Amino acid sequence: MPKGPSKNFRKTFHKPYDDDDAVPTSLTAIKKRLRDTERSLKHDKASAKVRLESERSLKALQMHLTDKQMNEIEKKFALKYRMVKFFERQKVLRKIKRAEKRVEDASSDTERYAEQATLDELKVDLNYILHFPKTEKYVSLFPKFNADNPQSSARRIAIRGKIREAMRNGVLEEGVIEREFREQKKQMITSRMHAKANRGTAKKRERNDDNEQEGEGEENRRSGYSFWLPAVTSPIPVFSNVTKVYIDIFAKNTTNILNSTGPTKPKVAKDAFFMGDSEDD
Repeated sequence: MPKGPSKNFRKTFHKPYDDDDAVPTSLTAIKKRLRDTERSLKHDKASAKVRLESERSLKALQMHLTDKQMNEIEKKFALKYRMVKFFERQKVLRKIKRAEKRVEDASSDTERYAEQATLDELKVDLNYILHFPKTEKYVSLFPKFNADNPQSSARRIAIRGKIREAMRNGVLEEGVIEREFREQKKQMITSRMHAKANRGTAKKRERNDDNEQEGEGEENRRSGYSFWLPAVTSPIPVFSNVTKVYIDIFAKNTTNILNSTGPTKPKVAKDAFFMGDSEDD
């Protein structure tokens, strides 16, 4: 029976690491690399060359992240609206066949022109289904619910107008409309990304300001121990190290006494804080 790999082989063997310079493929890995690059740019000790390379890498990662997000959006909408588009395409194709037959059977030129206009509109509907922007939510041609929604109607009319113009110019098959809407979506995502980064920088600046204010307040609180000094008549020399210790103890205990909520406040023995004569003497 063949034996498995030795223990030393299992300890030393490992999967090869990915190249650090290679652009990650998954969305999570891209976001992680982007966060790492942003953190490296926040360090003030980085040299000018390292900072320049990090800024270039940051821009490349942002573009790659935007493209990856656009692809994910296209996949999501393609899966979500495939059945709706399929049924509407079948319905429009049946209408086109009937319209073509009516054009052939027209008895006069006026009737033929009217049927041809209807056929042209049906072809626009078919191209509307086939070339609808993949990065946008599909607006149905035959909605069952909210058919009178003004926003949906306006959006449907606007996209049909763009498709009709592209058909007239002969550039529909080149994907002009898809690229136009894709660029608009990409700009929106990029601006949202920059706005989020700016909000994070502003929050960090606010936290730093709050920390500075808390530090100033702590210093003021510590320096406020001198507030209790006029009530103290200590025979200890002012510049003695022991004096500072007793002053700190006196200030902390006095604060606790003033903040106590018991029925009676505890008594403070003076000989616990001062090196003078005690009451018993």
